[in-house]
Amino acid sequence: MLIRKGALLSEALVSLLLATMTTWLIVTTMQYFNRIQVAEEACMKEARRQYYEEQKRWLNDEASP
Repeated sequence: MLIRKGALLSEALVSLLLATMTTWLIVTTMQYFNRIQVAEEACMKEARRQYYEEQKRWLNDEASP
């Protein structure tokens, strides 16, 4: 009976470990893709800013005598 309780405890600990590892993997993956998305958005924002500055420069050059 004591051996069976030990086996059940062992199975429970393994299940808990697997659940913890799975949760860690999911959270880590979500953080990784979130970081990529934030970096991509920052890059797009910078590209947009450069585009509008260039567009403004072209408009000012055409308007000047």
